[in-house]
Amino acid sequence: MSQEIPTVSIVLPNGAAAEVGGSSTTKISPNKGIYQGTICLVKVVTPDFTNAVTTTVRLYDRNGILKYQSAALAEASGASGFAIPVNIPIHYGEYVTAQPSGDPGAGGGTVTIDMEFIPDTVQP
Repeated sequence: MSQEIPTVSIVLPNGAAAEVGGSSTTKISPNKGIYQGTICLVKVVTPDFTNAVTTTVRLYDRNGILKYQSAALAEASGASGFAIPVNIPIHYGEYVTAQPSGDPGAGGGTVTIDMEFIPDTVQP
């Protein structure tokens, strides 16, 4: 049975198209073994930005090596968002980022990312 990793919210500010995240606030788990297993589903909700931009979500390991990159996700996904089935090993220290394709416009917006993972089985 899958379990949920706490929601990561990333604010994409007005006036920039830079990748946002990578800080301690977007780390999936700073501690070894808390979320160890395989991410099986990434759920992304994108806001209705002022400008028409897409958002790309990335997952990096603790050393900054890219483990996953989404397709360009349309804005205004609504509450249902995008459910993306994946198969990504997770250990600890991984972090999530989001990058708009251009300036989101006045006020920017917040992208929320939820993930489900299947924990590793414990060997006796």
